[in-house]
Amino acid sequence: MLPEYIAVLEKFKELIAPVSVKEKLLLIKSATIDRRLVKFRTFRHKKVFSTTKPGTLLKKNIPIKTSSWNETRLGYGELDTVAHCGGSAAGEFIFSLTYTDIASQWTISEAVVGKSQKRIQDGLDNIERRLPFPLRGIDPDNGSEFINWQLYNHCLANNIEFTRGRPYAKNDNAHIEQKNYTHVRKLIGYRRLDKDHQMKKINDLYWNEWDFYKNFFLPNKKLIEKRRVGAKIVKKYDKPKTPYQRLLEHKDFPESEKEKLKAVYAKLNPAELKRSIDKKLSKI
Repeated sequence: MLPEYIAVLEKFKELIAPVSVKEKLLLIKSATIDRRLVKFRTFRHKKVFSTTKPGTLLKKNIPIKTSSWNETRLGYGELDTVAHCGGSAAGEFIFSLTYTDIASQWTISEAVVGKSQKRIQDGLDNIERRLPFPLRGIDPDNGSEFINWQLYNHCLANNIEFTRGRPYAKNDNAHIEQKNYTHVRKLIGYRRLDKDHQMKKINDLYWNEWDFYKNFFLPNKKLIEKRRVGAKIVKKYDKPKTPYQRLLEHKDFPESEKEKLKAVYAKLNPAELKRSIDKKLSKI
């Protein structure tokens, strides 16, 4: 992404660098970048207990899907919640409800207080309105906030395919499990958040700067092949691309919608977005 970052930042006069420096940036390898940044990466991983409660007998009506990693249709994604409970799960606190489209990796988050069926339903409705394509399928885990008649009937009424992963098998929902860390934990952190005004500030961030920043400027790699060679599993990944780039390349995404996204992208300054994100985080 460095070539694109340099071009965008120069357009907004956020980056002024000699030609010799730009040439080095274009040639630098990812391993060298990681080595140079070691002393600046001070984020520590923390173990957080699970707040997922098993769903009901309704599970027998919802098929299990374990092969979602090779989904190529737009609108089919994984769904999960992240608890902002700090060190105690007592009382009500804020959850981040996150949806990740498997084909494009377009990711949308919504903050809700508690995870009652109605609040999760309302959060999913808001996510659906913000997606640049129709929602056609969801694949959550087996938590009771998802495995309930309200969400099940909503999906039936709106022709949304509803599948689930196997109990205690997080790899069945690997896309969203990854985003739970990179798009929620690394942004919001591990502190307890349980106030209504905090939820409003988080959603203000999710609906605006963070939506633009993560979908237009944060690239990811997708697994395209996995095979066994002797005792080893060899994995092959595609070239890193942003969700925005993946949508522009997708044959089923309408040209009219592509032009709308291009118009949005042309106005986005990633450095200004990052400054605004940091400012809003300090208030949260």
